[in-house]
Amino acid sequence: NVTRDIGAGNSLSKHLEAWQKNLQKIADDGSLIQASKIALKLDNTPQKLEEFNQQLVKGNFSGLPNIILLSESNMYGRIGAYSSSKKNIFVNRDWLSTATFEDSTRVFNEEFGHHLDYILNRVDTKGDEGEYFAELLEAVKQGQSINQLPSEIDTSEDDRGVINYNGQLVDVEFLAKWKRTIWIKDLPTGNGDDKRDPWV
Repeated sequence: NVTRDIGAGNSLSKHLEAWQKNLQKIADDGSLIQASKIALKLDNTPQKLEEFNQQLVKGNFSGLPNIILLSESNMYGRIGAYSSSKKNIFVNRDWLSTATFEDSTRVFNEEFGHHLDYILNRVDTKGDEGEYFAELLEAVKQGQSINQLPSEIDTSEDDRGVINYNGQLVDVEFLAKWKRTIWIKDLPTGNGDDKRDPWV
């Protein structure tokens, strides 16, 4: 029997439950540490990462960043973003209402990658480390070995921008481009000098 991945129409708490179940699994099988070391260019395994991983294995999710839902307008059409100053993941409420658990887990993983980079590295890793982190975890899910995947990615992507949170503009790292295949909706096109669509 094929179990259909559902999630559309579910509350944030249900999406978080699905994500946390996934995190516990990848922490337990070692994928989280492996993906972190490669995507964040870590020479060794920091004690912080080891401790965090053990917490997740035990089902302790207290160290995860808060996830806050914002309107599409306050997200400027984007799906997800991470703020290192707030240590929050921001998610487009309208998108989440249509997302499957698989989609939301992928989005949360990418922004979680940005969070790990912030707490483990003194400077932001060049390029979109969150996207790479999520790509590595997705590859593992598809049965590929992390060690067989490319150790480098295109680092030309500048994923920084701002969102509107409680009336203030907050600096964030946005979700990467791959999401355009997940949420097809009439949203504004990118500015002429911006190579990225504003909603990806």
